Amino acid sequence: MSMEQKIRDVALPLIHAAGMDLFDLELAGRTGKGGGRRTLRLFLDKEGGVTIDDCALISHQVGMALEAEEVIDGAYVLEVSSPGLTRPLKTPDHFRRSVGKLVQVKLKGTAPLTKETGGKMIGIIEAVDDGGVTLFIRETEARHLVPFDDVAHAQLELEF
Repeated sequence: MSMEQKIRDVALPLIHAAGMDLFDLELAGRTGKGGGRRTLRLFLDKEGGVTIDDCALISHQVGMALEAEEVIDGAYVLEVSSPGLTRPLKTPDHFRRSVGKLVQVKLKGTAPLTKETGGKMIGIIEAVDDGGVTLFIRETEARHLVPFDDVAHAQLELEF
């Protein structure tokens, strides 16, 4: 089992008990002699938004649990935050949770839609399935089915 999975196994019950979801987890840095300190980032989400108090609670609870379970070898820094308003969308579930929202999608250079769109699309997420996302492009009133395999990067956009 990977270290990330062990961290999820410890953190998820605490996060869910507090009424939140784990949006993403990042483990950066090296371990071992002279490897420096690792950084564990937990990105939380909940209906209505995540507060500073939510982050402090989860930081304390998860930090204590990770220490008790000795999940991470060596020194590490734990950072807990919201993924933000312009959060990256990395998984099909991230896209599902964002149906109806404005998103910017950058396509891989090999994607069939790259030539037609210039490699970037901004549109409303209309539908999501396991294979891809359907975007409605307001400017052209076109709908595009974008396979997840063609997405290089995606993030929510602010609407004004």
